[in-house]
Amino acid sequence: KATVVSILLPLADEMKSGALPTSTLLLVAAVVAVVLLQSVVHAGELSASLRAKLPAELLDYRPPTCPCVRYTTWSDLTDEQKKSALNLGYNRNSWDHHRQSYNGLEDLYWPALSPEQQSNAAA
Repeated sequence: KATVVSILLPLADEMKSGALPTSTLLLVAAVVAVVLLQSVVHAGELSASLRAKLPAELLDYRPPTCPCVRYTTWSDLTDEQKKSALNLGYNRNSWDHHRQSYNGLEDLYWPALSPEQQSNAAA
């Protein structure tokens, strides 16, 4: 519980100041909740009856590993990555200063992206 608060409170402050979209805070809160639930499940601290009510996808969920390309500076991107970023509506400034520049694509789930956007995002 204290860990969750220590993670979410600073993010809530950033959201209030406008530096962080509400959707990002909600996503972080959801991921934290899933991770905490999984730790309880895997530690055997969840009753069998409650465990039986949870979907298998939740019990078996593992967060994807982040390639962290999104947080690589523009100057460190390959030419192919820069081209893909440009195709997704980024430029050097919006890429390097993601907190000051908003790209709505970052709020979308993968299936909501067009095949072309998925191809560029995967690069």
